[in-house]
Amino acid sequence: MWGDRSGREPVRARSPLRMRRRTAMVGALLCVGAAVTVALLGPAPQATWLAGVLVAASIAGVVDATVITRRLRRQDR
Repeated sequence: MWGDRSGREPVRARSPLRMRRRTAMVGALLCVGAAVTVALLGPAPQATWLAGVLVAASIAGVVDATVITRRLRRQDR
């Protein structure tokens, strides 16, 4: 019924890509904070691995946000 894209969408509808970009950036910031906390609190080898995984997740979030930003800028308005 409402999925036919016939022009009945709200004029000020928000893009799901913008929400995904915001979520990726928040996740990246949280992962960086958690990695710093783990690195400072735990000198054990498990802490090193966990900090590495968190840094990798934060890099993935930043890359995802970058790709989304480029896609949003490329769209015709």
